[in-house]
Amino acid sequence: MQIIAYNPGLTGDTGLMGKQTKMMKAFVKLLRPIFRFASRFNPVFYMNTAKHSGEVLANLALGKIKLPAGKNYASLVRGRITFPKPGLLVHDENLKQELWLMSAKMVNLPPEIIL
Repeated sequence: MQIIAYNPGLTGDTGLMGKQTKMMKAFVKLLRPIFRFASRFNPVFYMNTAKHSGEVLANLALGKIKLPAGKNYASLVRGRITFPKPGLLVHDENLKQELWLMSAKMVNLPPEIIL
């Protein structure tokens, strides 16, 4: 089994921002071209759509997007899939264990299950 970490990047039209009013949705729509322009100078401002981010996630999960050898982290940058080197914390065994235990608890999975 392969485990893949995925970063969809900034995605403005999702429920992650909580319940949005019509005004908030219009505001996000208005900001999209501004963020697209700003992303020319700093890719962190590129705003993906939920549809595109979800399609990439589905393609990763279904194996339609193949990760390069030795990679397990995929990230959308300016709408394109990249495979950056993750930070040093990914090698911390204590943090890995803590993340697994917290994740298992959130989905009511017995923590003793080992992948």
